[in-house]
Amino acid sequence: MVGAGPGYAADEDTDFRKFLAETPWIRRIVYRRSLSYERVGAADRPGAPEELLPRLHVLGEYEGAWQPKGWYLRCFMDILYPLYSPQTGWLFTNVPEPGLEYVIGANEEYQWRISPGHAVVTIDPLPGRPGHVGSMGIVHAHYESQLRRMLRLGLDLMGLGRLAWQDERSFTVEPSVLTGAYKWPNPGGIGEIVRLDELGRPLEVVYQVRGSAPDTPPVRVLYSYKEGVRFPPHGILVFEEVPGEGLVVHTNYIDELVMGLDPQASRGYYPEQFRSTRVPLSRLLVWSNLTRYEITRDGQWTPAPAPAYEPLPEEVSSRFVRNVLFGVVMLGLLAAGWMWWRFRRVAGGRSGDAGPS
Repeated sequence: MVGAGPGYAADEDTDFRKFLAETPWIRRIVYRRSLSYERVGAADRPGAPEELLPRLHVLGEYEGAWQPKGWYLRCFMDILYPLYSPQTGWLFTNVPEPGLEYVIGANEEYQWRISPGHAVVTIDPLPGRPGHVGSMGIVHAHYESQLRRMLRLGLDLMGLGRLAWQDERSFTVEPSVLTGAYKWPNPGGIGEIVRLDELGRPLEVVYQVRGSAPDTPPVRVLYSYKEGVRFPPHGILVFEEVPGEGLVVHTNYIDELVMGLDPQASRGYYPEQFRSTRVPLSRLLVWSNLTRYEITRDGQWTPAPAPAYEPLPEEVSSRFVRNVLFGVVMLGLLAAGWMWWRFRRVAGGRSGDAGPS
């Protein structure tokens, strides 16, 4: 749900421990988050086993806010943009030009998306509202979850459950259950600050995810800071041991963080606050009562046809392949037999013509 979870108007004394115990409202955040967190599965044909693509160790770049009545996220670089080719690897040819990035958000009335290039705006009912489309809600839940996880400062592998400090250094994270279609694991866990700098700022945190195997090494998080800045940390390196993969390092940066209430977002964020005015709006799509409508320039609601679906070619059955190969072999044998018979006949004829004179 929009703005779900704790929130408060932060004061100047907000520090690492207070921020994690009760995340304040975020007026503006600019950050870079490793796309290595995302695992993408794909199959080369219908019905084939899905395989995980290689992790993408590239920094996603974002700008966003999280307020009581809504949120938004502008994606300068995101998993949305690259394509993967088995022959050439990851391709980055379709990143939109500055000002025309994908933007997604919500307000107290609806949730919305602006397409890369800003030619299309899509509006959906909020979760729990009549006509909400679950498949569309997955997209918003994913991006809101990603934004809120970045606010966990590298501790988000334990999930978004309530974090409570047991003493100055030790903490616990409660497991939580997410409702809806998009369920990122929120197992909880325990951790502690193991190293501070001379200013009392955390330099290293270790934590154990609840439910992990007993021999699983704890997750390590290393922090670095801009000179003269007490909070937030600038660099966040997360060292995660993944079964079957070994050590995976997730690199993250918080470049700007402004806490507090946004006077321009008393009702949340709306697409007209972000869509470029230099690009004509070609389509306005609205989901209502499980139907996608296109709003024409004269205000008419027209059901928008679903994109044409062209099924991938199905896998050729092994039986068919065997039959083809058998046929080719038999034709080859017949051709060889005919050529041998023809050669013998011609050779026999020549022998008869060359009799004694």
